[in-house]
Amino acid sequence: MSQKKLASFIKTLVRRIIYYRENRKVLRLLKNSVNQKRLIDFLTPNHGNIGDQAIAMCESRFLKEHFSGHQIIEIPTVCWDSAKKKIIPHIQPEECILVHGGGFLGTLWMGSGGEPGFREILQVFSTNRIIVFPQSVFFSDDKFGRMQMAISREIYQRHSNLSICVREENSYKCIGKNRLLKDLKQCILMPDIVTYFKKDFSKYTRNNEVLLCLRNDKEKILARDMEKQIEDTLLNMGIPFSHTDTVVPYKMFADRREEEVLKKMREFAQSRMVITDRLHGMILAAVTATPCLFIDNCSKKVSGSYEWLKNLEYIRPFENIQNMQVFIRETADKTIYHYDNTYLQPYY
Repeated sequence: MSQKKLASFIKTLVRRIIYYRENRKVLRLLKNSVNQKRLIDFLTPNHGNIGDQAIAMCESRFLKEHFSGHQIIEIPTVCWDSAKKKIIPHIQPEECILVHGGGFLGTLWMGSGGEPGFREILQVFSTNRIIVFPQSVFFSDDKFGRMQMAISREIYQRHSNLSICVREENSYKCIGKNRLLKDLKQCILMPDIVTYFKKDFSKYTRNNEVLLCLRNDKEKILARDMEKQIEDTLLNMGIPFSHTDTVVPYKMFADRREEEVLKKMREFAQSRMVITDRLHGMILAAVTATPCLFIDNCSKKVSGSYEWLKNLEYIRPFENIQNMQVFIRETADKTIYHYDNTYLQPYY
């Protein structure tokens, strides 16, 4: 066996061992809590997207703070995919099922943890109360998008005990305009759950470096020439910059989640400023009180979610190079900002 094949074999074996361990943990929790009050959160992430992991972390914190009498059980996407036949018998028809928040409803992400996975949850648990944490909903305006929307509409409307929280106006309008739910009262507009997070980051000293946290996937709309202009302008202004991302190249489960999310938050909190086209690039900047210019993505979920944050003086849209230069000068004194989400509390 070649070294390449051996490395691939070992990697696959390790992954299977990890998945087996996670499946055993989930099944044990379900079995041992059958007579307790429970809230079960489906489709939580096991991939390296720090934004999704931050959502899961804040979902867990929110539930523990507001439903302390319940046991909170996560069922990661990988466990649902590989052990659903064993999981299903442990869920009682009267139990409330939660679905992880994020931006996977619609056609942007059609993998197992996206729209198809959500449809499956609705079909399998057709009588359970199901509540979806704040989501973005986006169906492409083409033949494929319209076909998928019709499939989703039929499945969504069939489930009479479903509520979907959405985190921006565009998603709310998408559900209403396309009658994805029987009754628009089943749709609740509220902020992304990561805005619920509150921690004082003012003890971290800001350096002079700008973080460029930019996408490199199908949601990206920032042209490469504009990205180059941003870099050249920072160089001409004598401002150092570095590239970062809210995605890491390895799997991540709940036992490592908080450590990784807080590590990324500290990186933001210690930077001079963040320029990002990632939704949770903007939100992590907001909660760490880090000056930020945001650029939209293809589904406009970034600008849509900014509506909840627009009263924060240190978060602004990137319009052009000139407004970037103005913002850099305005924040040059490294004023200590503070994140206050008091005004958002009624929505949670």
